[in-house]
Order: sequence, then C-alpha cells, then structure tokens
Amino acid sequence: MRYALLIMVLLLWPSSVQAEQNNLVCESRFAALKNIQGTYGETLVAYGLDVGGNLVELYQNPETQSWTMLVSFTKEISCLVGAGTKLELPGTDGKKCARAVNGT
Repeated sequence: MRYALLIMVLLLWPSSVQAEQNNLVCESRFAALKNIQGTYGETLVAYGLDVGGNLVELYQNPETQSWTMLVSFTKEISCLVGAGTKLELPGTDGKKCARAVNGT
C-alpha cells in the first residue's frame, strides 16, 4: 500500500508542476513547513525523490482531509506544487513516515 501511495504522489507531482508552472509558491523550507503544519495542521504522510533527486512530500490533515504537496529543490528552498481537499490515504502511518524523513 505504501508503494502505491508513493507512486501516486510521484505521478501527480509532474502534472501539478506543469499545470501551475508559472504560479509556484516558493519560500524557505522552514516557512513552508511552519505554514503547512501550523496553519493547516497537516502532517507528513508520504515522501520520495523525483528523477532530479528533489524531495517530494505529501502532507495531510486527516480530520479536514486537506493536503499539500511540497517539493524541496535544495535544503533551503521548497515550493508548493499542489494543495486541495478530500485526500484519503487508507492504511498509512503518517508518524512513521515523518520519522523516516527526519531521521528519527
């Protein structure tokens, strides 16, 4: 199931980037995470590397089902490439995913 979710994220990301290519919101990774986690209460549920080696992350608030897709091009700069509502992720452990990305 985890692999299916990761494949979905990596397949959705290029279309989101292409559709919003001129409207990307990029900021420091710290500011992006503060907004995603603080304002929207979203936690990391999936992550992977794109073909360019950039970190692609999917955050979700399980209560509101809001979601945000973030791509980090460097350790300092991250760009919002997609956001929405009604994302359902059956059978995922967001806490385990967050620990893996943070190395804890």
